[in-house]
Amino acid sequence: MSTDSVADTLSKLATHWTEFRPESTYAQVVLVTEPLYNVVGSTGDPKIYGETWRQLLISYGIGTGAHDHCYTTDPLPEGASSHPHFLVGGHMTLQQDGHVPTGGRCYLMPLCQWHNSTTRDGIAQQHNLDRMLELHGYNIGEPAVTFRARLPDERPYALVYQQGDAWFSTNLTEAEEARLASEGLIEEGAGNTVSVSAYMLLKREVEDGRVVYSVLATQLPAG
Repeated sequence: MSTDSVADTLSKLATHWTEFRPESTYAQVVLVTEPLYNVVGSTGDPKIYGETWRQLLISYGIGTGAHDHCYTTDPLPEGASSHPHFLVGGHMTLQQDGHVPTGGRCYLMPLCQWHNSTTRDGIAQQHNLDRMLELHGYNIGEPAVTFRARLPDERPYALVYQQGDAWFSTNLTEAEEARLASEGLIEEGAGNTVSVSAYMLLKREVEDGRVVYSVLATQLPAG
């Protein structure tokens, strides 16, 4: 997935979310011993810089150290392949048909490209490690950066933005959102002010006891 296609995906999500507002997401470490199946229609880790599903796993201590390898032990490829390298965060489900409803639950575990391929859809994958992430609120096809943007936070705004070839997410206070609107600037890190020209801005709101997100503004490059 190129940087341009990420922008195109964000544009499509913004259009969809204008009509159907997404809810907050969350991720938790769980143990899963059952065989798992690839989620049909999910995104892999695009070849861009920034926030990826692989990095989300690593941030929870999964796929690190001695466990820095593809989890799947059966089936195995014949001949040369990307296995056993941990190259992507693979979306998995207990359902053989690979279906996960919009806003539903799935699992994320370290995979190689070979096991993450659509040619492995519908095939049970046995795994030798059980510690993985359970994702809630996942929208099929969304990149990791928008999932992370919708993780719970006390600040009222979530921003998905581009810096160079990278896409990141951050949360903004009322004052920070006002500065973005007036000056196109945000604070990134310890007092580092950066200019933001391509972004999607979301607002957190409570509706019937649920935290939902409204798309306030988008300024995206052509996909």
